[in-house]
Amino acid sequence: MTSAGQPDACPMGSVAADRPVAIRCCATLGDSITSGTGVHPCTLWPELVFRWLDSHLTSVQHIEFAVDGATSSDVVEHQVPRALAAEPDLITVICGANDVLRDPRPDLDLAAKNLDEALKIISKGMPAAHVVTATYPDFVPFLPWRPRSKARVSSGMVELNKQIRLVASKRDVLCVDLGAASRRYSEGAFAPDGVHPSEVGHHRIAIGMTRALAETLRLPDPDSYWGIR
Repeated sequence: MTSAGQPDACPMGSVAADRPVAIRCCATLGDSITSGTGVHPCTLWPELVFRWLDSHLTSVQHIEFAVDGATSSDVVEHQVPRALAAEPDLITVICGANDVLRDPRPDLDLAAKNLDEALKIISKGMPAAHVVTATYPDFVPFLPWRPRSKARVSSGMVELNKQIRLVASKRDVLCVDLGAASRRYSEGAFAPDGVHPSEVGHHRIAIGMTRALAETLRLPDPDSYWGIR
């Protein structure tokens, strides 16, 4: 397997590779790109990522708060408070796609505001926690929808990804740019519905996430773990 087609991490500066950062509990927030739909739970990218973490760290607990169909408002109102109560050391937040998919005229300013609010609350409540967000891969070419509907969703997702990058930069949060790698995604990375990642898609997301986290958490380059040369 080669590294071509894998997600890129937004630059966040260098971290001294002296010793691993202690991680006891990880929380994942968001929608079905995280919670998964139609694939075995063991093949979801969070499970793959935490399996990689377990190969370097000990006693890492994973708590899933992401819910299929969740909007950005759902994440702020329901998931963030529950996640903070768990006092995680690592938090991933990916949301906004359902704001676009569910509304012919999505309020992307609200989606950006909700993500910003979620990151702000997390920063205040858990200032020492490592926080990660991500853009969405471009699933629109694989949607079994009419051209007009696909065009609407496409423009919405492009703008959403733009807003995610801006909010991540504003909050100084690690951003895994799945959207930047979308042009290299194949049909096999998505389920038949054209929206949800397949097992292949989750595997690619996991590789992108571990590459981004390796530097932040001062862990070895994960490519050898994934069999990438």
